[in-house]
Amino acid sequence: SFTEEMQQFAFQNAPVTDIFKALEKVYDTEILFDQELLSDCRLTSTLDEDVSLFEKLDVLCEAIDASYKVVDAQVVISGRKCR
Repeated sequence: SFTEEMQQFAFQNAPVTDIFKALEKVYDTEILFDQELLSDCRLTSTLDEDVSLFEKLDVLCEAIDASYKVVDAQVVISGRKCR
C-alpha cells in the first residue's frame, strides 16, 4: 500500500504528486506544486529515510528535471510537464 511505501520511502511507479503530498504529511511542511503540470510524472525510487527532507527533494527534483526553493517556510516546486 502507499502508506507502507511511504514508511520506507520506496516507490514503485508512484505519481510524484503523491510523493510530495506524503512528504508534506511526514515533515509537516507545505509543498506547493502545480498538480496538473506534474500529474504525469511518475517515479520508481527509494529515498534514504535517514536523509533530510531537502536531500529527498534533491533526488525527486533531479529525477523529474524540476527544482525547488524555500519561500517563507513553504517549499515551492518548479518543473515542467512529464511525457
